[in-house]
Amino acid sequence: LKITTITPNNVQQGETQMLTVSGARLTGLSQAVFNLAGVSAEVLQGATDTQVQLQVSATANAAIGAASLSALVDAGEIKFNNELTVVSTQPKLTSVAPSIISTNQGDVSVTLTGQNFTNQSVAYLDTGALATTYVSATQASAVIPNQIANATKSIKLRTPNPIVGAAEFVSNDLAISIITPAPVALS
Repeated sequence: LKITTITPNNVQQGETQMLTVSGARLTGLSQAVFNLAGVSAEVLQGATDTQVQLQVSATANAAIGAASLSALVDAGEIKFNNELTVVSTQPKLTSVAPSIISTNQGDVSVTLTGQNFTNQSVAYLDTGALATTYVSATQASAVIPNQIANATKSIKLRTPNPIVGAAEFVSNDLAISIITPAPVALS
């Protein structure tokens, strides 16, 4: 009668996510409760003796930090301490347009689309910060300086953590291709 892992082991504020609880003697898991305010769990169908799926929701203002899980199973109550972490909302990129730019094109403005952007978010091309303009919580624009060589580079967004001053929230990476355009045949 034990829980060995919760995967994934974090959930963002404002997010609902499916988690897998692994362990032993989990048959009959009928109730799962986390001890942090704003975090709730629903037990999903299909549980086995060693694995249970939970749909976990953290409200937008859920408490940040480690959460303990209490679960009721056929064999009794299980407690699993500090194995799920509620984290602040991270920026997420869903697209960059254009995603292909030409060498020697000059500076190019790109539109970043996603979620959880703030007016302090800054776009990065690989490791270099770009001039970034906040448009909304789901859109920003950034200026990529003239590129002179073919390459595939990564663009991401970094947003300061308002709670931990020196820390940043970093989005996922999206690829930007830099290509040399084919010569135009003159007739």
